[in-house]
Amino acid sequence: MKKRRIPKKGDVVSALGHKGMFQVTSVNSRNASVDLRSVERRNLPREVLEGVPWDALLYLPPDKSSSN
Repeated sequence: MKKRRIPKKGDVVSALGHKGMFQVTSVNSRNASVDLRSVERRNLPREVLEGVPWDALLYLPPDKSSSN
């Protein structure tokens, strides 16, 4: 069985159904959801997503997320 990763504040991720890269701004362990903020400069004001399920997150490799 694959171990489920628990997101942390500051993680850079993408979210299924949304374009772009996002940073985790808060983690709700009770509901297994996170709030996200866009890290891409083209989105001003920055896009905010609330209540995104952990299963919808795709974790980006550290080298890809730090290049932005």
